[in-house]
Amino acid sequence: MPYSFGKEEKHEKSVTVIDTDSVERIIVPLKLLHERTTIEGTLDEILHPDCDEKIVNGYVRAVSTDTYLGLEALSELKKTYPCLLEASGKSFENDESSVTLSIDQLDNLEKDPVEVFKFYYNDQMKCEPSGHLVELFISAVKSAEEENV
Repeated sequence: MPYSFGKEEKHEKSVTVIDTDSVERIIVPLKLLHERTTIEGTLDEILHPDCDEKIVNGYVRAVSTDTYLGLEALSELKKTYPCLLEASGKSFENDESSVTLSIDQLDNLEKDPVEVFKFYYNDQMKCEPSGHLVELFISAVKSAEEENV
């Protein structure tokens, strides 16, 4: 897959075409629209990259080694890297585990407060919130919106 990261990141991407009559195999290289790079470092280093513009404007996986990537940090990363595909950071302070979000997931979180609630609940409790909790959250959001009108 041309958008793979990790070990596959530097592999030459191609499609193999086999002519069934002559059994000839033709390998057709795939040209990527953008460079594909993993950028790893502290959040500050990632947000202020010292690299070629071709990399900044390419397909990027950002890995923060020092902090959890909340919605604000993810939004800043999207401003820095227009083609950001994946971002991950530490799960908790003094914890070696990490949380990874795809940009599609981030877009959903930015558009829907219920998705933010579900993501946060799942992240903290390691399970999905019950329908009752989701309904309580929706009711609380509606009440808050009515107060602000």
